[in-house]
Amino acid sequence: MHTQLNFKFYTDATGNNHPVVRQILKRRSWLQRVDKIKNVPNAFEHTHFFWTQWRREAISAKLGPHQIYSKIDGNYLLTNKTNLYRTMSSYYST
Repeated sequence: MHTQLNFKFYTDATGNNHPVVRQILKRRSWLQRVDKIKNVPNAFEHTHFFWTQWRREAISAKLGPHQIYSKIDGNYLLTNKTNLYRTMSSYYST
């Protein structure tokens, strides 16, 4: 007997990357998109993965042990495209 896993994800609609990220995540049969996490009962608590263009303190502060956020606290050098590029360029040029 095969059990279908059903994880929920949320992407905000800011910045220039959200359409690409949303399309990639929608292709995963085991992921279901959540359109709103504000003013919807239990929506935040039942969402497993959050992706935002910019770090949102309101999301970071409320995360539970079963939730993942695309932004890593205190690690701006890896979660920002420009800084990731600079970090990798510096690393590989030494």
